[in-house]
Amino acid sequence: MRSKAPTDFERRIFVWTGRYQTVDEVPAFVTDSAINSAKSKLRIYINIAMCATTFIAALVVMYVGRGKARRGESIAQRNMERHPEKYQQRLEAHK
Repeated sequence: MRSKAPTDFERRIFVWTGRYQTVDEVPAFVTDSAINSAKSKLRIYINIAMCATTFIAALVVMYVGRGKARRGESIAQRNMERHPEKYQQRLEAHK
C-alpha cells in the first residue's frame, strides 16, 4: 500500500471524521485508502447537513407562505402592484 504525508487539511479531515482525536495524533505517513475513506466520510457528512438545511428552509418557507395566505396576500397580487402599467395594458387589450 502506498503511503504519503497528509496535508494540514487532510489531517483536519481525519479529526473531523473521528479517525484521530487531535491533529497531532495523525501519523507522518498515511495510506491513500485511509485518506480517500476519510474524504468520502466527510462528503457524506456535508451532504447530510445540506439535505437537513434544505429541509428546514423548505419548512420555514411553507410556514411563512401559509401565514401570508391567511392574511390574503398572494404572489400574483404583489406582482400586479409592482408592475401596474404592464397589467393595465393587458386589461385594455382584452376589452
